Order: sequence, then structure tokens, then C-alpha cells
Amino acid sequence: MSDIRIEHGLLHKPEVMMMTLQLGVSKNEVIGGLVTLWLWADECTRRGECEHDPKIIDDLTGVTGFSEALGKVGWIAPRDPEGFILPRIERYTGDGRTSKDRK
Repeated sequence: MSDIRIEHGLLHKPEVMMMTLQLGVSKNEVIGGLVTLWLWADECTRRGECEHDPKIIDDLTGVTGFSEALGKVGWIAPRDPEGFILPRIERYTGDGRTSKDRK
């Protein structure tokens, strides 16, 4: 079983505060959505790359606009020819690989 990393500073990151304001939800909802996303990405992506529409993140987190808010703070990027990338996924998976890569 793999783990993800959550850093102490996450509570006070400007990106979290910006997402909170943009989405009109609590900081706990944003952090909960991020943890859910990182757990999913660790299990279901390779190095944070996904070939699906980023809107699946909204469904995954239960917060409409979550994927768009991630983009505005630089925590998601488009992937060619389609899909998305979670840049710097290694911050949350430890070694840059996801569970899928380790298998």
C-alpha cells in the first residue's frame, strides 16, 4: 500500500486560500478535495498524467469548478493531445512515481 505526503504548510498555502475564495467553499473542503485528488492520482495515473477530461476531478472531489481552480493556481496543466497533468506530483507521492508506476 502506498502513502501520500501532506505537508504542514498546506493549510496556509496561497494556492489553497485562492481556491477557497474562487470556489466559495471552506479551506477544509479544498484540502479534502486535494487529498482525494492526490490519492486518486497516486492509484490511477502514471506520474500524474491522465488522458481524460479534467472535469472528472470535479466529480471526484464533489466540488464544481475544482479542476478550473486547480488550473488557476498552477496545480494542473493540459496534456497533449488531450487530458491533463498534475505537475510536481512527486511532492505528494514522495518519489515522483505513482502506485501504478511501482507495480
